[in-house]
Amino acid sequence: MSNPQFVPAEIVTAEKMNELPKGVIGYAEITASASPAAPGPTDIPGLSVTVSVTANRRIRVTVYASQAGSSVAADRHSFMIREGSTTLNVQLRLFSVTSIHDGATASVVITPSAGSHTYKASAQRIGGTGTLTWGAAGTQPSFILVEDLGEAS
Repeated sequence: MSNPQFVPAEIVTAEKMNELPKGVIGYAEITASASPAAPGPTDIPGLSVTVSVTANRRIRVTVYASQAGSSVAADRHSFMIREGSTTLNVQLRLFSVTSIHDGATASVVITPSAGSHTYKASAQRIGGTGTLTWGAAGTQPSFILVEDLGEAS
C-alpha cells in the first residue's frame, strides 16, 4: 500500500487524493439471529453488500457474528466471506458445548478488479449434526463491512 507523502504548502492534486484511503464503502447489519441451512455453504440473510471499486484499490472485507453457537456439542462450522461461489476467507469454529458462544470474525484484504462487487457472509457445517445459530440482536448486531484502504502498490 502506498504511503502518500505531503509537504507543507503543497497543492493537493487529484493524483495525491487517489492515494488516500476512502474509508467505508459498504456496510450491512442484521439485528436478529439466523440459522442457516446445513451442510452446504449458506448465505446469511441481510449480510450482503454491493460496492463499486475503482481500479488499483486495496479493500478489506470484514464479517462479524456477534454470537455464534450450535445445537450440538462438538460441531464444527465455518464462517465465510464470499463473492458469488468463491470463498475469499474463512473462520473455523469448534463448538465444545451446546449454547451460544463468543462472536466470530473473518476478514480479508484484496485488490479486486474495477467495477461492481457483491460480498456476502456465509456459513457451513463442516462436522457434526447440529444447527448453527448466527447470533445478532439490536444492541449486538452482526455485520459485513467493506473498507477502501487506499491505492494498491
